[in-house]
Amino acid sequence: MTASRSKASNYRPEIQGIRTIGALLVAIFHIWGGRVSGGVDVFFVISGFLITGSLYREIKRTGTIDVFAFWGRIAKRIAPMAYAVLALTLLAALLWMPHSRQQGFLVEVVASALQLENIKLMMSSVDYLARDDAPSPVQQFWALSVQVQFYAIWPFLLLAIAWLSRSFHHAAKTCLCVLAAVFAASLVYSILQTRLDPAPTYFNTLARVWEFALGGALAIALPYLNLPAKLRLAAGWAGLLAVVSCGLVIPATAHYPGYVALWPTLGAALIVLSGGGGTAFGADRILASRPLVALGDISFSFYLWHWPILVFFLIVGERTQLGFGSGLLVIATALAGAYATNRWLERPIQRSSLGGRFAWQVHAMALGLALPVIAAAIGWFAFNQRQEIREALALERRMKDYPGGRIAMSPATAIKPNVALFPSVAEARSTAPPACRSEEGSGTFACTHGRVNGARKTIVLTGGAQAEQWLPALEVLASGQQWKIVVLADRNCPAPGEGSAESFCPEWSDAIRDAVLKIHPDVVFTPSTLLRRESAENIPESSLRIWRQLAEHGITFIAVRHTPTMRMDVLDCVEDNRQAISNCAVPRRQLFAENDPSSRLNPKPRNVRFIDLTDRFCDKEICLPVGGNVLAFRDAHHITAEYSRSLARRLGLKMRQARPDLFLSASLEDLGGDYPGGAHPMALETTLTRNVPVYPRAAAVKSRHPNHCQQNETQSEVLTCVYGELKNPTKTIALVGGSHAEHWLPALERLAQEYKWRIVAVTKSACQFSTEVERNPSCAQWNRDVQGVLVRIGPDAIFTTSSRRRSSTESIEYVPEGYLDHWRQLADKGVSVIAIRDSARTKADAPDCIEANRHDIAKCAVARDQLFDAVDPSTKLEPKPSNVSFIDLTDRFCDETRCYPVGGNVLIFRDTHHITMEYARTLAGPLGERMRQVRPDLFPGKAG
Repeated sequence: MTASRSKASNYRPEIQGIRTIGALLVAIFHIWGGRVSGGVDVFFVISGFLITGSLYREIKRTGTIDVFAFWGRIAKRIAPMAYAVLALTLLAALLWMPHSRQQGFLVEVVASALQLENIKLMMSSVDYLARDDAPSPVQQFWALSVQVQFYAIWPFLLLAIAWLSRSFHHAAKTCLCVLAAVFAASLVYSILQTRLDPAPTYFNTLARVWEFALGGALAIALPYLNLPAKLRLAAGWAGLLAVVSCGLVIPATAHYPGYVALWPTLGAALIVLSGGGGTAFGADRILASRPLVALGDISFSFYLWHWPILVFFLIVGERTQLGFGSGLLVIATALAGAYATNRWLERPIQRSSLGGRFAWQVHAMALGLALPVIAAAIGWFAFNQRQEIREALALERRMKDYPGGRIAMSPATAIKPNVALFPSVAEARSTAPPACRSEEGSGTFACTHGRVNGARKTIVLTGGAQAEQWLPALEVLASGQQWKIVVLADRNCPAPGEGSAESFCPEWSDAIRDAVLKIHPDVVFTPSTLLRRESAENIPESSLRIWRQLAEHGITFIAVRHTPTMRMDVLDCVEDNRQAISNCAVPRRQLFAENDPSSRLNPKPRNVRFIDLTDRFCDKEICLPVGGNVLAFRDAHHITAEYSRSLARRLGLKMRQARPDLFLSASLEDLGGDYPGGAHPMALETTLTRNVPVYPRAAAVKSRHPNHCQQNETQSEVLTCVYGELKNPTKTIALVGGSHAEHWLPALERLAQEYKWRIVAVTKSACQFSTEVERNPSCAQWNRDVQGVLVRIGPDAIFTTSSRRRSSTESIEYVPEGYLDHWRQLADKGVSVIAIRDSARTKADAPDCIEANRHDIAKCAVARDQLFDAVDPSTKLEPKPSNVSFIDLTDRFCDETRCYPVGGNVLIFRDTHHITMEYARTLAGPLGERMRQVRPDLFPGKAG
């Protein structure tokens, strides 16, 4: 190879323009796009180009590389800005970051200061673009960490190339060959790992090295290339178009980096190739314009600045995303910060003589900047830990001395000797009700509490003061369950439409109804009963009327039985009778009916769940004003906020039993023994328990898939997702097939957790694991490719379905020949299979049928002989595949004659033929038992 150019200029102004475009794209797509922009990939290519070129020239000039001096130049370039931004981010976090997020953030600050943030994020498997999650303000340091790790190893690679070139006598050729090999190896690794586990691969340096190698190869080859001006012109514009369009063209669902990252990286490479084209209309001329070059000078600073500014905008504004104006403000603020720090910090240090004679001076400066940041983060972390320990101990003591409503009410536990009441009588007298101002001239109010933005569920609290006093308990639950609570109430109206004859409560009732319809919450929380002096405890007809009206619009209610009215000056009585608190008691029969009035409703409103917490105010005989050493009442008929908060756990349990879908926990065990699901064989008498609601609700599970990386119906690419034990699995199970294989994933995940398995899901919608799918081209291609993927995974077993259904009077089920073909091919490769009999189906109207026929669930069943043959079709195979073990769990869907849509109070189907995630999880036990019977080698013992 001979150089056709004389020595090229080391300064390429268009590269500064590329940096500007890359930095702006990163910021724009972080703020508004929610997808990968390709800007970071452009940075990596440019870094590879510049650093490789610089080091290569140093080797040609001196025969070696002064690695320590090179690292010093890098430190002088990045350390001042990096540690300044980290320090300012720490300060901003001290002012604005919620305490619950501080510890994780501080760990990331230390990782970022040590240039290991990408490894920290890999270990956490963070989705960089997950907009509903709370991002770390230093998460952007992952890219700098990757670059620093590249700077750490690259000089040694080039030194090795220099040593090789002495033997081969062609430095440029040797360098290009080695860089090409690095490029190819890293790109292949990136593609394979991105398919296997995309989230951590995004931050993996080894999956990004090919981008630096591409830039490095350009730096070596460019002096030997003499492209025509027209070709340079076309390359420049094509490259710029590729870079700018990356975030628009590549879908948000694409797995990154992998081969997808070739789009922006090749675009950047084309722009570099176009430099010096000599035409006035070249893209390089545009990129070399003064504004873009000026912005390129601060692009590094801007990249570091934009992310923490964006995150703190979201935190302070309590938002999950920004509008156009707010986004522009973020960009303007980041540009201002970048300009200021570049002018008064970065540029003066760059122009100083620091490190000119002694490289150790720069390293000492970098260490001096890093240590205070690391020390501050570690010190803050330790302080928070000590605070948490102290608070936990104090809470433990308070829980012991002040159980409040966490325990049932009784005279024996009402007041603990020698422990002061909480709150004190004086505090209770001076405490105002929950702060939500009434509208002028009325007692009406509407307020929002809990998670205002990005709420998982919305609860409307409505009614009078009887409803309002539950707000502190609901707020406790909201903080953990990500609820938004909207209070719609009037203190003068105890229930919708109820109040004095001259009041405006009927009008307010109409306003509440309209507001609820507009909000359309997940549930409305309201009192169920009232107690008036002239009548016994009852459910007002106005409440029944509004429940019926809103039922037509799909609005559901949780109605809580009213709290006691003590009919005395409670606080005076408590103050005078601490040693004989029973003197302040009121007979229960004066306040409550013997049985909850809701139990007498016939018919009961279908959209209302009733709960009763009267045991936290009264025992069987009396109602007391103090419980568990917590003052329960602030006046004759309103409970204290403190006692309300102490009721949160009990209230949450009752609400979970009534509406489990409101709660985050996916563990049915948390609901108690009312939800065994498929843990036991199906039987009509165990499908539903009286007064236990079905979990989950049908509306909550429609179109919800357990495996979010399942390939769609039109694409043929084989996608894989990894679950369970990732680092040191005892066994690897590949879940393969269509959606009827996929819906077993939640059960397999539970087994994986218990036995430390690694589960690799390889599934495609509407596509069986079969060679007989030629009518569906994408499915046929997927089946041709999947065998190779499975061999590369090397599983201990493949889990798939064994049978299908057909319309036939003789035999409803069969084992397709296409299944057998795949199994025989796998046998030749030494791969074994566990094949499960296909699951049941249900009626299209099953959820409605369940609701209407809770006392005769057999009406919602499907005859077993319409779905299954008398025997498993796999038993008829002659010969049986030697590598296949067959299992059958149809007894968890059907008894001897019928198949049911619900089992053990758990909804079985999310549509007519796919299992709900919740029911699948309850099948983990029986599935594990059947798998152990056929493959005991998969069960070495429970994970410790």
